[in-house]
Amino acid sequence: MAITFPRDLPAVLRVPGEDFRLDRYMQVNRFRGGTEDVIEVAQPRWRIAWNLGAVDDATYQEIEAFLESLLGGAREFLAWRRNRPLPRMYRGGFDGLTRHGGGAFDGTATVTAISATGLTLATLPTGFAFKAGDMIGLVEDGRYGLHMAMEDVTATAGVASLTVEPKIMTSQFTTAAVANLDRPKAKFILQTWSGERAHERLPMTIEAYQRLT
Repeated sequence: MAITFPRDLPAVLRVPGEDFRLDRYMQVNRFRGGTEDVIEVAQPRWRIAWNLGAVDDATYQEIEAFLESLLGGAREFLAWRRNRPLPRMYRGGFDGLTRHGGGAFDGTATVTAISATGLTLATLPTGFAFKAGDMIGLVEDGRYGLHMAMEDVTATAGVASLTVEPKIMTSQFTTAAVANLDRPKAKFILQTWSGERAHERLPMTIEAYQRLT
């Protein structure tokens, strides 16, 4: 069977230890008199550092094959924040939730407005509660965006307007995008991984950074 990329993570991969954060690229200019200019010179990227702990031989073998299929970063994979797969108020999933206007809610929403600093989502359940730090994914034409809510927001009539970071790349995402709240993903490029011979039961680690295009 042909393998397609970006590739989903193998089901056996478990992440007991995760560092998932934004890398920002800042330039600081300091002037006489104590003033400073701080400028963001490039689009921030999510970076992941996973400690998988000690894994058994079969798990090691499957994860190793997955990592080698990425050709050292030449190919992409899809990943989500493992310790924050769902909004905080819905960690148990969306079963039983109904969209405003009818229909089961599956974690996706339509985008009715979008800017660099935020977006408006519709077709949510009435009273759907976002908490600061919840992750929101955007998918459009094979592109993936991953953003974080900056404040608590409650949907009214199934509509919620959110301020997010990092900034949305409006050259890539429009109101044709689909918003995803269930394991929202981004594309990542493998940076490095380590893991000794599996029978020694030494921890496996994976580091990767986001692919923006």
